[in-house]
Amino acid sequence: MGSETRNRVRGYGHGVIPEMVSYVSSSSARSSRKSSRGALANVVAKNNEFRRREEEASRKLATVTVELEKSKTLQQQALN
Repeated sequence: MGSETRNRVRGYGHGVIPEMVSYVSSSSARSSRKSSRGALANVVAKNNEFRRREEEASRKLATVTVELEKSKTLQQQALN
């Protein structure tokens, strides 16, 4: 591949310069990594919120199911 040369990107063929490839520029790479970390943190936070809501809904469902079973039992006892 030859020696390092300025303003060239290896593996992209002739005439490609760092500005043409977004991840090559160090400030672009840092910015991209930072925004990726921010996006990941956002997704993790939303996922945690969805899990919390799902657990809360499951607890409510279990409570309602118990109450329904009690109601059915009371109805059957009243009919007998």
